[in-house]
Amino acid sequence: MAKVAADRTESGATAVTATTVNFLTKEKDAAGKWEVVAAKTVVLAIDEVPDLVKANNGDLISLKGYGIRALLLDRSSEFRKLGLAAYYGQAQDLFNDMLKQGLFELPSTGKAAALDPWLIEAVAALQACSVAQATAALKAIPAEDRAVLAGKPAVAAKILELQEAAKGTTVDLGGLLNL
Repeated sequence: MAKVAADRTESGATAVTATTVNFLTKEKDAAGKWEVVAAKTVVLAIDEVPDLVKANNGDLISLKGYGIRALLLDRSSEFRKLGLAAYYGQAQDLFNDMLKQGLFELPSTGKAAALDPWLIEAVAALQACSVAQATAALKAIPAEDRAVLAGKPAVAAKILELQEAAKGTTVDLGGLLNL
């Protein structure tokens, strides 16, 4: 459900199934509990839309491709601050590990610690390997070992160096939005 202000009485949510996209309207009842209001819910039948749709310039756009792009860029967003190589590397990893396996999300592995993008970038720089290779190497070791590695003087110094270098920099993603 969308995050709403405490004084709001209406909120939106979406639910996607194999055959529909549902835009749900939720309203607070007298007790302050959110309830779906069926009369204000819009259900769109996916099978009524072709996969290829025509853009204003005449190009055919794959809705499946567009959805994959949007999902991967969203799920890789924590890597944006590390530059396009890290961002695209994470998107490729998710495509291979998740979507090509028929999964919408990666299976939960309990409370496994997330990979630190700064640690990934530092390992890639120190080992002269790609971000994807560093990510795979870090995924292969336990979280405790990753924490020890991050605390090693050379790694910690590289992380600080990368963070300092990134301060005040931005990555223009405008071109990506037009893909």
